[in-house]
Amino acid sequence: MHHALRSTFASATLLALAAATSPAWAQSTGDVARGKLLFDDTPGVSGINTLTSSCAGCHQNVQNRRTAIGGSANAQIEPDAAYGDIVNAIRSVGEMTKFSALDPEDVRDLAAFIADTAHVDKTKLTFTSTSVNTPAAAQSVTLKSPTAPFAQLTIRKIEIAGTNLGNFNRTVNCDNKAFAAGESCTFTVTYDPRNDQASNPVLTLTLRDGAGADYTRRVQLEGSIAGTTPTTPTTPTTPTTPATSDSGGGAAGAGLLALLAAATGALGLRRRRA
Repeated sequence: MHHALRSTFASATLLALAAATSPAWAQSTGDVARGKLLFDDTPGVSGINTLTSSCAGCHQNVQNRRTAIGGSANAQIEPDAAYGDIVNAIRSVGEMTKFSALDPEDVRDLAAFIADTAHVDKTKLTFTSTSVNTPAAAQSVTLKSPTAPFAQLTIRKIEIAGTNLGNFNRTVNCDNKAFAAGESCTFTVTYDPRNDQASNPVLTLTLRDGAGADYTRRVQLEGSIAGTTPTTPTTPTTPTTPATSDSGGGAAGAGLLALLAAATGALGLRRRRA
């Protein structure tokens, strides 16, 4: 296709996809490996020789782009978020408008590479048991390694911490696992309530890429018993002195009675003397 026509077609298609209500559709078949090549050599891989720079020229490295989107270099980023970020940048950032010549497929692959970080398939698990000491149906959590990692992903530890953590348990088959590129590991979480109190701890996976710094992925856990309103755990308090009152019982009431008795005795003595 002639380059001018190709660019016009690509730009029009990008704008149409930017307006789509479900950008995740555009990400479903993104090629991470090709996206990495595009990031480093956008003109050469895309075949658009009028481009004079690559994505790496703007962002230096993909970690910078991930930080801009997700807040850290190893943040979990969904492909549709990366896709929307690229399209919005092409439309609104002056130095990025030249990349409007890219095909939607190119943008899809770039987004897949930017989103290629350690990925947990769930951010929340909700369990409902029928009664105390009756387990709810088990649920799973899957961690997937990047397809094109910079270093080997390792699970350092998996912990459950928070309110009524003892009502939850998990399998240990993924503990301390070192992943191959693109490999996944699935473990199971169970809820077996020992009380009817609110149970909402957090499951935290501590990860590391090669010799880098630790980072985490978190899954909120929530457990309850069907048909009940969970009670909130209470903290014992120090007993307090009964409130002062002039209406009967308590220390003040006893004092008032003693005062009345003394007054009555004095009055009787005066009468006898009279």
